[in-house]
Amino acid sequence: MPKVRFREIDIIKGICMLLVFWNHSILYFPVNFRELYPICKLMVDVVGSWYMPCFFMVSGFLFANSRKSWSIVMNDKIKRLVVPYLFVCMVSLGMKLLMPSMAAFTQGGWSERLHYYLLEGGDRWFLYILFWIFVLVTPFRKYIVKSTFTVCLTLLLVYTLSEENWFPFIYPLQRILIFTRYFLIGFLVRRFYTEIRKCFDSYWILFLVLFVIYNIIINNYCDGRFWSLILPIIGSFACFSISIKLTSVKSFLSCKIVDFIEWVGKYSLQFYIMTGFVLMPARTIIVMKLGIVNPVIVIPVIFIFQVALATLAVVICKKVKIMNFLMGY
Repeated sequence: MPKVRFREIDIIKGICMLLVFWNHSILYFPVNFRELYPICKLMVDVVGSWYMPCFFMVSGFLFANSRKSWSIVMNDKIKRLVVPYLFVCMVSLGMKLLMPSMAAFTQGGWSERLHYYLLEGGDRWFLYILFWIFVLVTPFRKYIVKSTFTVCLTLLLVYTLSEENWFPFIYPLQRILIFTRYFLIGFLVRRFYTEIRKCFDSYWILFLVLFVIYNIIINNYCDGRFWSLILPIIGSFACFSISIKLTSVKSFLSCKIVDFIEWVGKYSLQFYIMTGFVLMPARTIIVMKLGIVNPVIVIPVIFIFQVALATLAVVICKKVKIMNFLMGY
């Protein structure tokens, strides 16, 4: 069966990926904008509250209708997630050992380093967590997706386990369960996508308003488990709505911009792999060498630098056979 491709999903992934670069541009090393400027911390908190859960939701959405066996899924995810993760870990560790002054932080001895990369997810924790979600969910997928009730029941179970902290000595499992919640919400979105898509298309402004209201009002006065789950969902739904509207843009310039965002989404895995590697030279040149520390200048310049360098790297690596394998193309 040919793979179904949703243009709006690639746009969603592209938007989220560009926001990853944006949040990384709001530096905490070698100068901490988040500590010095409240507006910078607010931007990081607002944007960072939902784009990674959105990636997991999209992954669940795309996996919901899969009919592949556990062995086929694992073989695919080892190639697409584990191999790139191990490759990035080795390169990242090597760079930290060779150029410690350029790294935001380094681990102590080898035991801490092994613990960080093997049990905490390392510098590319998304790949690590997503792989383990597939390991846990795939054997039960056909039972989970039997009905809306079974999906909701599984979601409730995972939500309860993730919030009660029953696994204090198994660090990754707690985090895996937290993001499995959004993965399962992706199952529900896929189940009712025809109806939900119409809702996103018609009421996209409402989702944006809800997102703004939450961050301005509710987030300052309400705390607790429920709201910590709701905000990423509202943010993700707002992104879904925007991506659907972007599929219908007409002007030439807008189409080109949307095409680029869609392309970034198509190769979001490879762009994600490049994040830290393009940030290091960007902040080194702009802040450490040129001495520019004004966030109004630094943030957009480093953002553009990262996106441009990552784009170049993704294009070049796609043409090199060994890099195709190592970066999960």
